[in-house]
Amino acid sequence: MLNYRHASSIYFTVLNTRLRVAIAIGQGFYPIISRLIPAFIVVIEKGDTTEVRIVAHTYPSLYDMGVARRYAWEILNTITQGLHVKPVEVMDVDYMNSPESSSLG
Repeated sequence: MLNYRHASSIYFTVLNTRLRVAIAIGQGFYPIISRLIPAFIVVIEKGDTTEVRIVAHTYPSLYDMGVARRYAWEILNTITQGLHVKPVEVMDVDYMNSPESSSLG
């Protein structure tokens, strides 16, 4: 599902846990800011629902220009299109906003 069009240096594993959990780590290059953007993706299967958490971040954030958010959305769209599903609830959380990020659990 994730391929080299979306990231390079991809690491992917599925954990042998009671709730099925998959973790992927990769990075994509964005010429607009001349930087690699790392992404950390966790997919948790909970019965009839699947939760996807994506963290994409640029450093220093002065160079972000919205590309970290765009990269996270590209990853989410790739996952949902690959599974032929539509996201039900999407939260766009700024990690610097403590109340928002603590609500993720």
